[in-house]
Amino acid sequence: MQTEVVVIGAGIAGTMTAYFLAKEGIPVVLCEKGRVGGEQSSRNWGWVRKQGRDPRELPAIIESLRIWESLEQEIEADIGWHQGGTVYLAEDDGDLAHFERWLGFAKDYQLDSRMLSPDEVDRQIGAEGRQWKGALYTPSDGRAEPEKAALAIAKAVERLGGVVLTECAVRTVEQAAGRVTGVVTEKGEITCQSVVCAAGAWSSLFSRNLGFGFPQLKVRSSVLRTEPTPLATESNVGSSAARRRPPSGGARTAAIRSAVRAAASSRSCPTQSGIFDPSFRRVRPSPTCVSGSTRPSSRNSFARGAGTETKSHPSRPTAFSTPLPTGRP
Repeated sequence: MQTEVVVIGAGIAGTMTAYFLAKEGIPVVLCEKGRVGGEQSSRNWGWVRKQGRDPRELPAIIESLRIWESLEQEIEADIGWHQGGTVYLAEDDGDLAHFERWLGFAKDYQLDSRMLSPDEVDRQIGAEGRQWKGALYTPSDGRAEPEKAALAIAKAVERLGGVVLTECAVRTVEQAAGRVTGVVTEKGEITCQSVVCAAGAWSSLFSRNLGFGFPQLKVRSSVLRTEPTPLATESNVGSSAARRRPPSGGARTAAIRSAVRAAASSRSCPTQSGIFDPSFRRVRPSPTCVSGSTRPSSRNSFARGAGTETKSHPSRPTAFSTPLPTGRP
């Protein structure tokens, strides 16, 4: 097979990269060792937020939200997109001061973020009793459904002429005279001019095999999905202890709050400490760290054991099973 760009990894980063390349008419092949969105991209919170970001990230997330707002219409597919805002609950005066400090950065970007009073918090999240000191609220923040998004975008890549290969791990990148000439997959070679590594937790291991250092911080976190429950709020809600996303199909997604102070090493396995990062950046759930490796969890529906490679589940067949063809895609 011959193409211009090979993208490694069909999570949300890889599918989005392939989608925008295909939109520009650039020949692209998206390679995934398992199934589309089969790891972290289908097991996260789905939040798309400006709120609480490191100020250096704000220009990028503002553009990202602009893309997400029109993506469903653009690809003509349901990705579970909804803009219900994000609420960070304040348990004490220290939280309030922290949020106020972040608002100082937000004003430079004309964000719609603001503080809520205890009464406003109760109304916003369906609580009662004024148990919270207040909250930081950004109405324009949104969310997508992780189990839908990557898959829908990958299908859009195919409609635009791109090729999506599942159960097709990339083993190495071929080079000649200092330039990329192709990749070797478990199903054969693909000639290309450029490679994008979007392999998530596997990126550090893959890059190291090529002689490149790619520091990654691993965080072990628990995420669960409930049975269908009544809708209390359309907002993403977070506190120092946990995060909650409104129901998708009636079921809520919840995560135990965890953050760490640790070196960004591909070999360290930090423990949960519940620390709120002073840079305003909340560390997100990441793949499970097993014996010092970057091996992700293989939990399906957040219930399977950790430490083994993710496989296609019988109840969720592989969506893309294109064999590795010959000639130009």
